[in-house]
Amino acid sequence: MRDAWLPLGLIVLVGAAAPLACGQAFELTGSTSTGANGSGGGSPATTTASSGGASSSAGGDSSSSTSAGSGSTSTGMSMGTPCVIAADCPGTNTACGFYFCLMGHCALHQAQPDGNSYSQLYGDCHVAKCQKAKLVSEENKTDVYDDGNPCTEDTCDNGNPVNKIKAGLPCGTTGVCNGQGACVECINGNTGNCGVSDPVCLDGHCSPLACNDGLQDNGESDKDCGGSCAHCDDGKYCELPGDCVSGVCMKPSGENKLKCTVPSCSDGVKNGQETDTDCGGPDCQGKCPVNGACHVGSDCSSGVCQSGSCKAPTCVDGVKNGAETGVDCGMSIPACPKCPGT
Repeated sequence: MRDAWLPLGLIVLVGAAAPLACGQAFELTGSTSTGANGSGGGSPATTTASSGGASSSAGGDSSSSTSAGSGSTSTGMSMGTPCVIAADCPGTNTACGFYFCLMGHCALHQAQPDGNSYSQLYGDCHVAKCQKAKLVSEENKTDVYDDGNPCTEDTCDNGNPVNKIKAGLPCGTTGVCNGQGACVECINGNTGNCGVSDPVCLDGHCSPLACNDGLQDNGESDKDCGGSCAHCDDGKYCELPGDCVSGVCMKPSGENKLKCTVPSCSDGVKNGQETDTDCGGPDCQGKCPVNGACHVGSDCSSGVCQSGSCKAPTCVDGVKNGAETGVDCGMSIPACPKCPGT
């Protein structure tokens, strides 16, 4: 017998009948046929082969059997996908298994044992599992996405991560959650969180009565805003960045007085829809660095956002990042496993 080398692990040969190496076992999956014309009846057959012999069963009214030890071979086994290189195989490589070309036909190598895959995507309400070299996903209600916001309840809803706003609940030391999921001093129209000296709630801040009199008084930078009053909207006069909703106070071109300016991704201030200073969110192209604030993975240069913070790339974060050549694999990172099929 001519010896043939087979990779370690379970090998599933897709629709191919190939010579067997001594002592190695794998499954052949194909369809059976009867007669010389190759036509078959019934369901596809599955054959388990080893160096000591093989058996096969088929649904319907056709059957075939193979005995490697006796040298007899069924005439009913049809050939599967032929190949010259692994790229000829139609399957998709995953962390659980990869396709390769074995003696002219596609084969599937099991890279991980059945069970939970070592590569998991954080907070997707699912768990990735390996089943006979295939990658499957099962719902996992405990894999919730923690957005790091005390004003949201992190849950899974039908397999989807959800961060429900908890409006009206306390947050921080003395704050309260508003309807947008932000922790503020107070909620407009509700003075319960405000003291006697600042009884009015404007834009989430407790303010004195003088801040709603339509006048520029009490140290305000513009009418009823700035200073000790609520933040001023864009275009209102200001003296300091803290006077503005945007956090940006500067002189517009051709003007002599400072005004609150529309947020931008280069103003050095965390404002607008940014998740951190000049990065993250839907408006900024720049991605936030490691430890920067984030809401989703796309806010981060690493592609990984956990508990509201960008995390450094690892070999088990379920994302192709860092110097990896594939998802959680690549020989360019010594700590990561070799990518399937390489």
